[in-house]
Amino acid sequence: MPQNKFSITDIPGKGKGLVATRPIAKGELVLAETPLFTIPTNLHSGKMIIEQLLTLTPDQLEEYSTMTNAHENLGLHPAVGIFETNQYPCGNHDPEQGDFAPMTGYSPTASRINNDCRPNINNYWNNRAQQIHFHAVRDIAPGEELCVSYLDVLTRPTKKDRAEMFKKTSNFECKCSVCSLTGEELRASDTRRATIARIHNDLGECWTKPEAAIKKCRLALRLMELEGIKNRFGDGFYCDGYRFCIAYGDVENARAWAKLAWEGHTRCRGADSEEAQEAEKWYKFPANCKLYARLGKRTVGGPDPEPIKT
Repeated sequence: MPQNKFSITDIPGKGKGLVATRPIAKGELVLAETPLFTIPTNLHSGKMIIEQLLTLTPDQLEEYSTMTNAHENLGLHPAVGIFETNQYPCGNHDPEQGDFAPMTGYSPTASRINNDCRPNINNYWNNRAQQIHFHAVRDIAPGEELCVSYLDVLTRPTKKDRAEMFKKTSNFECKCSVCSLTGEELRASDTRRATIARIHNDLGECWTKPEAAIKKCRLALRLMELEGIKNRFGDGFYCDGYRFCIAYGDVENARAWAKLAWEGHTRCRGADSEEAQEAEKWYKFPANCKLYARLGKRTVGGPDPEPIKT
């Protein structure tokens, strides 16, 4: 893939990072990278990491040695600390839910990507290509740093939550545009994000009140839009809206939610991702869903009457 979309450069206070060198369109594939090596996520050891490093070329090893090591204070071998700091999961990965990717890998360019709690790109493991892919979740202008979100806003919504996790896992203090907020702006942001997380947790109790669930999904998406994170994290609520509607046989509104889920997954993960292809089936063949009319038939409700900006 041509690398004229970005350059690797020094970022004040962050070390190196990726900066856009030309306009990047929403949904565009920014980077596709095959890991130089992978090891089992839950069984890896320092010995495994060292053995894999011995397979790299001298130039690759030299670049590896320049990567950030956020675990120097833990007494780990530097090579192990670098891997623990820069690894990317090779598959679906949600440790707080007990869901671990089978493998984790080292990808040198991807490892230069820094965090922002209002990210403009998303990382996704493309199993078919056996690569880590990064797509732009919004239009990006030349000169903007390309950043992912290291944390899921639904599990770590407030600045305090994020700071505690960053300290624990990466030993750094986030100074992104969200974490740099103070006073009333910070309180408003924390409140919006905490409300989004609470709605996410409450939806499982709403199956007998689908109209209320749809209202909650709409509210969460509006708050996400105010936070500038809907394009990255809104997909789950689109899927929830679809499921509530299809479970009550509300095909028209289910298709409206499915269309947004399809577009969202395509934007964040690519049209060939399993998630995008599944949502496409929801949209095209809603009655084929196992949930179809499982809870009866009634009109539940679609997305906001006013178009949700994506």
